[in-house]
Amino acid sequence: IEQQEERDASVAIGDNDVPHLPSAIPSNLSYRDFVSAADCADVNVLLLVMSSILFRSGNAHFRLKHFETACRDYSSAQSYQSIRTKALSNHGINESLVIEDAKLNGRVRNNMASALSKRQLYEEARAEYTKALQIKQSTLEALHKTTRQKGDSVKDMDDKNLVSDIASTFHNIGLLRLNCDEAAKAEKAFKQSL
Repeated sequence: IEQQEERDASVAIGDNDVPHLPSAIPSNLSYRDFVSAADCADVNVLLLVMSSILFRSGNAHFRLKHFETACRDYSSAQSYQSIRTKALSNHGINESLVIEDAKLNGRVRNNMASALSKRQLYEEARAEYTKALQIKQSTLEALHKTTRQKGDSVKDMDDKNLVSDIASTFHNIGLLRLNCDEAAKAEKAFKQSL
């Protein structure tokens, strides 16, 4: 499980995709109600806070070996973030905010995959690790692209943290492959983590 818990997750969804809404949301509210409300900056920040709290709650449940509850919290964190992201996409996007959100989204996906693996839901874990890796790698590329466009250089800490996150995900994929008796693929993932 990744220890860095900084900011909110970012999940890009299409217009027709409706994420699972957290169980705490009253049933008389629709997904579109939340997207409309998230257009307000204050509500959008609240969604960020809720997502961050749920991520940390998932991490606490993971450490307590309550893996099903951890999965529920990670899923809810992703749902709040997807609503937030949908609203942001309607108004123009702050590149640095998107990068920070994507960093955390990669961590949420990685931690969700770890919890799924602990529950022996290996195919689901594999899919989440793949998504986490894609998010982290594209975030690193976006960070480099954004800093080049601005004429800046990538901050060493940002770069090192993202590279470390990517290595962590490759390592976790290796562990998953060992659990699935795929030694050769596990070895390849472990080598990629170095």
